[in-house]
Amino acid sequence: MSINYEKLGDRIRTQRKKEGITQAQLAESLIMSESFINRIENGKQSAALETYVGIALKLNCTLNDLVQDSFPNRICLGNEISNEIMDCSADERDFLLRVIIAMKRDLRK
Repeated sequence: MSINYEKLGDRIRTQRKKEGITQAQLAESLIMSESFINRIENGKQSAALETYVGIALKLNCTLNDLVQDSFPNRICLGNEISNEIMDCSADERDFLLRVIIAMKRDLRK
């Protein structure tokens, strides 16, 4: 399985801009060069897992948020589902879970 570093870089850039952080600020907070961050965002450079974890922490997101569509032929619905139910009450979440379980059971019949 190969990682699509361009998509990963795009997600990093998007999240960085959403947080209002420049490449220079991100680089400084991670004790890296701005050009290294630029190469990561442009998909020209890969980095160690620890680097991506550090980037995610600095950008107030999860590593999954950054890599969710970086793997070819892989469907990542976890974040989409989480985003949809984030503002639901406990009762609403329980109801939705029961619906999903019932739908899954029916699909497999």
